[in-house]
Amino acid sequence: MQRIEVESEPQPTPEPAQPAPVVAMVPAAKPVQMTTKSDPWALQPSGQNSLRAFAADVASSRMFPQIATAEQAIVVIAWGQNLGVPAMIALTQAYVVHGRVGWGAQFIAGLIKNNPTCEKFYVSETDDKHATVVYKRKGEPEGKYLFTIDKARQMGFIKSGGAWEKFPGTMCRWAAMRECARMVWPDVVTGVYTPDEIAQGELPEEMIATMVSRG
Repeated sequence: MQRIEVESEPQPTPEPAQPAPVVAMVPAAKPVQMTTKSDPWALQPSGQNSLRAFAADVASSRMFPQIATAEQAIVVIAWGQNLGVPAMIALTQAYVVHGRVGWGAQFIAGLIKNNPTCEKFYVSETDDKHATVVYKRKGEPEGKYLFTIDKARQMGFIKSGGAWEKFPGTMCRWAAMRECARMVWPDVVTGVYTPDEIAQGELPEEMIATMVSRG
């Protein structure tokens, strides 16, 4: 009998085992959180000793020409805190005039706009003879407040060569915002006066310089 040999199918050669990849155990980096601005209360002086030291630095720096002494700085900072304003904002917006503290009209407008009861507060019309403010307090009807150059004259604010003659449009806007704020938000701005009120129409040189630079 003839012998038949059956060839077996070739078996695939096994590939050598690959070593397992080494995974570096490095913790994932946390994303950097970007902030648009710092906390305005982060460096707020706390306590009497801290306030005195801060006020002394303010006076010695001479960077706030309208604040002459540490005692004045203390009053301004404390007053600003009662109004809910950080120290640096209060120092830039306060002016000591005839021994009293006056606040810029923009500061008063800011107090109103940041108050939760304010829905509208803006100057809608203005020129060198008048300014109109649109206002709306939550729960109350919307209205308009008009301040004219004639009213400023009646109040005795217009002096020869003074700010009202040089910058009538700006002064009308400031007066309109101030008077409207007092009429609608007396609880927010009680006791807050502008420098020209205290000085009967005159302005500190620092305020006039700011007005000229913004021209």
